[in-house]
This record gives sequence, C-alpha cells and structure tokens, in this order.
Amino acid sequence: MAQEKASGLVKFQFILFGVLLLVFFVWANRKCTRSQTQLQELERYQAINDSLEQAAQAPQTPAPATTPAPQANSTQRDTIRGGQMQIIRDKTTPLYITIENLALRKGPGLNYEVVDRFSLFEEVNFLHEVTDSAYTLKLGQITTTEPWVKVRSRKGRDGWVYGAGVDYYKHKLEGVE
Repeated sequence: MAQEKASGLVKFQFILFGVLLLVFFVWANRKCTRSQTQLQELERYQAINDSLEQAAQAPQTPAPATTPAPQANSTQRDTIRGGQMQIIRDKTTPLYITIENLALRKGPGLNYEVVDRFSLFEEVNFLHEVTDSAYTLKLGQITTTEPWVKVRSRKGRDGWVYGAGVDYYKHKLEGVE
C-alpha cells in the first residue's frame, strides 16, 4: 500500500510538472510573439523615417502654390494618390508660460540676446531640444535649477527659455519677481 501511495505521488508530481511546463511554454510564446510584433513595428517606423529623410535630402521640384512649405525637423510627410498630394503634419507639444514677461533668447543662457517676451499663460511649442545640464537661477523669492528649453512662439520665432518658465499646464510660478 505504501508503494501505491509512492507511485501515486510520483504520478501527481509528474502531472504537476507537465502542467507547469505547459503554462511556461504558453507564457514564453506570448512574450516572444509580443516582442516580435514590437520589433516589426519598430523596423516599420525606422523604414518610414529613413524614407522621409531620403525624400527630404533628394532634390525636389517646387511644390504647387496650394501646398504649404515644409517646416524644420518636426514635419512628417504623407503622400496620397501616388504622390500627387502631400499632407504635412507638424508634431509639436504645447507648453504654457508660467512667468510673466518671460524672455525668449537666441541661445540657452542669460548672455544671449532677447528676441521676444511672453505673457503669462501664453502657449508656445516645444521643439524637443533641452540643454544637457541644468542651471540655477534666483527668480526673486525662489531659486530653481532647470535646463534651458527650445520653443517656437506663435509668431514663428524660435529661441530658448528657462525651463522653470514653461510647463505642460497653465499655472503661475509663485515667488517670481
């Protein structure tokens, strides 16, 4: 009888091991399939990006008067009807000014010329460029350490603003004089 219990226990352990092994293979298969799908999407994205860069570098004929001129690096082109029409999408991230009378400068630093000034809550477009290091500035009652951020004003002027002066949400930075 003890031998029957031992053989029954071995069978149970063998079945349990088999079930766990099967669950592991199903999990691994799903994980690999998901990774392959993500890799294919990444390759597709890179191929589209490469073709867009090649199209931008190739000599182009002047566009018809009704087609808007392409802008800097943040522009993506799509063609329809065999390339006869182009849709130009400008992908930007809006930021809001948090300091009244914030200066837009030609370069990232206080020693650069002021190009424009912004009023509180004015919307600007983030151009996806930030300085590598953060700078500490005393802004009245508060001292902040932020990088400089490249933005484009509604007037189309590109320049740099101090990072504490912009945010994704409209709010006033308290303590600034």
